[in-house]
Amino acid sequence: MPAQPAPSGRMPSSVQIAIVLLLVTCAISLFSTATVYFTHRVAAMPMYLTRSLGLNLLMILFIAGLWQRQGWARIVILLYIAWTIGTMALSMTRVRSDAVLWAFAVPVAILLVRLCAGFLLFRPQSNTWFRT
Repeated sequence: MPAQPAPSGRMPSSVQIAIVLLLVTCAISLFSTATVYFTHRVAAMPMYLTRSLGLNLLMILFIAGLWQRQGWARIVILLYIAWTIGTMALSMTRVRSDAVLWAFAVPVAILLVRLCAGFLLFRPQSNTWFRT
């Protein structure tokens, strides 16, 4: 069994990188939401806008929990990523046109970056830091 690094008060680089990646995905998501809002004004837009902004606000709150060394925050972020995979898979199965599938390019990219961040949050150095 590999030796665990000595616990310290300093945040591991894997957690720092994960936080930056998660903040970048929030910024991209907000920019994408603003783009959709200003280019496509449809009747369902208030619901879409409220849901998108609300989920981004929740993610920012979870990131703040990571920053404060709250172990529950990384579990919740992992659950959020799993929920996103499920809802995106359901949405993609309803699409019939290949042209519309390109609309999922940004959300899939965001999901992949968040998966990388989730991986970084559960590395051995991260686990040690959250436990101490």
